Amino acid sequence: MKEIIKIVKYTKISYTKKQSWCMVWVLLNTLLTLGYPGCISFVIDQGIAKGDLPTVIRGVSAILLFGVLIILTNYLYQIKSTKLGREICETIKNNIFRKLCNTTYRFWSENRKGDVFTTINTDVASIEKIFTTIVNNGILNGLHFMGIIIILFLFNYIIGFLITILLLVFIILQKRNGEKVKIGMDTLRNSMGEFNSITQEMINYMPDIQLVYPKQRLESKYIQKNRITNILYVQQMKNILSAKNIGMGFNTISIFIVLFIGALGVIEKNMSVGTLFSIVIYVQQLYSPAIALGDIYNTIKNAQPSVKRIIDLLENKNMIKHGTLIPDKKLIGKIVFEHVNFSYGENKRSVFQDINLKLKPGKIYGIVGDNGKGKSTFIRLIAGLCSPDSGHIYIDDIDIETYDVEYLRKHIGYLPQKPIILSGEEVVKDGQRKEILKKISLEHIESVGDNGLGVSGGENQKLALVHLLGENEKDIFILDEPTAALDLKSEEILAEQIKSVLKGKTVLLITHRINILKICDEIIDFNKIASYKNVRTL
Repeated sequence: MKEIIKIVKYTKISYTKKQSWCMVWVLLNTLLTLGYPGCISFVIDQGIAKGDLPTVIRGVSAILLFGVLIILTNYLYQIKSTKLGREICETIKNNIFRKLCNTTYRFWSENRKGDVFTTINTDVASIEKIFTTIVNNGILNGLHFMGIIIILFLFNYIIGFLITILLLVFIILQKRNGEKVKIGMDTLRNSMGEFNSITQEMINYMPDIQLVYPKQRLESKYIQKNRITNILYVQQMKNILSAKNIGMGFNTISIFIVLFIGALGVIEKNMSVGTLFSIVIYVQQLYSPAIALGDIYNTIKNAQPSVKRIIDLLENKNMIKHGTLIPDKKLIGKIVFEHVNFSYGENKRSVFQDINLKLKPGKIYGIVGDNGKGKSTFIRLIAGLCSPDSGHIYIDDIDIETYDVEYLRKHIGYLPQKPIILSGEEVVKDGQRKEILKKISLEHIESVGDNGLGVSGGENQKLALVHLLGENEKDIFILDEPTAALDLKSEEILAEQIKSVLKGKTVLLITHRINILKICDEIIDFNKIASYKNVRTL
């Protein structure tokens, strides 16, 4: 429960106040529900048994009124609860997304994207249910439950005592089963996370995977993971259904006790038929809250992994370090690395050791080197997605961690290896872009569909590069393999556009393609990782 309360604090919603309004309708609903069987007893004993028609009419009218009010109060508290739940869900999702927008690359290297996706879409929904449906139903059923027990003692203390003993046994059995539910949910969640990641990976890259892997191997891997997940799901369902079976057993034995003792009371004239009828209804009503309370307990146990995952995301420490400096001018583009050391984790190899490097503003730097030499890490450090273990990185003689991160994103343009243009984003915004698109025969494309649908990999890379070239407010451009998917002719055209459009800007161009290096002013060879002294002018 501590973790759940912690999540409430993160939402910064006046939860107690809003939940109190829900409780007003919950209390009214409980009182009406508890009074309902009493009206039936009144109709039978005071009306039907005595042949008093006016009393029967009054009693039946009261039952009808109670029923309408029970429906109305139930509706009102459900609406209030739903509104509060959606507000909580919306706030938590927004907070998680804000956090993700400011996480470092290390976070993404340590967490599966499928797990993060599941947390946002599935786990948050389960938390919403706990804060609203579970809380309200817990209080509603708890009050209903206690009210019925008290009424049973008032009607017949022997029945009340035996039902109470039976309830204690029920609670103990439910608690034991709840532990199984929690352990089963942990196992199922891990399996589902792996399965979702594999599914996303295969679907995202299916056209390429089909060229590399045999169909039988793909199907076998998918089917095996799917089968394991389903087996665990069925086992978890058995655990959950066990709770329901315990409740059904409780109901059956309770009815047996009431009918046996109640029948003796009626025969011995210690109890009226109407009273016995009311007690039977109360015990049947006791079944629903007993089952509901067991389900609530199991639901909370079930949700603990979800709660933990949400808190882990909200308390993620792998955040981009930045300050509050927002200069009222553009960046000049001078970049300096001073005694920079970096590794992706305590037990992982060091990528950079005591790197010292100065990049002059207004030049195009070609960055080359074998895979794994730190080229991508280099630009992640400049973009702020990674922070040095020690040392400093300066932009225009100011430590990069002093700048406001939004200021840097506004003034540093970045083209990743796998170019991304958000769906619906306009590619053509000005005449310059139209002219470039015309030169590479893509003037017919003005916007991109969901996930780049309708364009090839090469076209997507061209569009992303043209889109970036039109961002006039950028002062530093980081281009990671900008022509990797292009033919030589397109590469030549776009290389000239880079040189022309970005003249006077600081450009870092990572590439394995030799031809595009012709536009660079200097080359940094990352194979010379010991000193980075191998900077040559073309």
